[in-house]
Amino acid sequence: MASNSKKFVAHCGYLVRDRLPISAREWRQWKDNPNISFVSDRDKKLIWLDILQHFTLDTQDEALKEKVKFWAMQKMAKQFQAWKKTLYKTFDAQGRTPDFTNKAYVKLRSFWDEFVEFKNSEEGQVRTIKNQENAKQKQYHHHLGSGGYRTAIPKWQKLEQEILGRGIEPESMHWPERTKYWFFRHGETIELETRKIVYGEKLEKVGHRMAYARGLVESGTWQPNREKDKLTYAIETTEHGGRTRGYGEVSWEHGFPKDRPTHRSRQRKKEEEVERLRRLEAMVMESCEAAREAIS
Repeated sequence: MASNSKKFVAHCGYLVRDRLPISAREWRQWKDNPNISFVSDRDKKLIWLDILQHFTLDTQDEALKEKVKFWAMQKMAKQFQAWKKTLYKTFDAQGRTPDFTNKAYVKLRSFWDEFVEFKNSEEGQVRTIKNQENAKQKQYHHHLGSGGYRTAIPKWQKLEQEILGRGIEPESMHWPERTKYWFFRHGETIELETRKIVYGEKLEKVGHRMAYARGLVESGTWQPNREKDKLTYAIETTEHGGRTRGYGEVSWEHGFPKDRPTHRSRQRKKEEEVERLRRLEAMVMESCEAAREAIS
């Protein structure tokens, strides 16, 4: 499956563009507004059956098969929204209509008028403005192409090996994979003379916080815990479930393999609480010591 993952994702995208009606406003039914059109369970079942006709899931584990299906559905949900967004920007927003004689757009004809009607309605415009405002709130924008991490990571690994081949050990060799991949993703590079990661202006603060976090870990003041690591500290935003920064659409279970035994363990919460109390106690002791020194 790993060797065919690119073909798998590409086929999912093809099915989304070829089989699903763009007039469907949502991927799944809204509980609070069931009247909003959505991609039917029948259509989802048909495209999944098509996938199974083209790809063999090399496992007898039914639970694993369900995980693959769940992942594929999540991927196609994003591809579906991206497809409609592309159509809107390319055609409707510019007052144009697709050439329905073109093979890529021939199946859109039956749904185009309804698609345009919603996009130009008051509700559609409010949704567009809201999405634009949400996009503006995104602080860090990446520079990956359509291949994502899958094609970018081998290039970054090759760059590091080329630098090592010159007898230079770059700073990134001592960084956790997901941390350096996140920085590379946002356009940061390695300076050969200093061997250090070069931060752009937008990531200068993140770079400083990363250095501070490394100092805390090296001094034993702070102990990272799975997703609550140096990268999360530096970025100042929590990690979202279902994906792992630095790897893309990879679950925490696979994004943090060393923590897999405690992936769903209550012991993790207990250890976090113990660590929190330890840090609090250390801060109190340091404050008391500073006060005594000031008095003496």
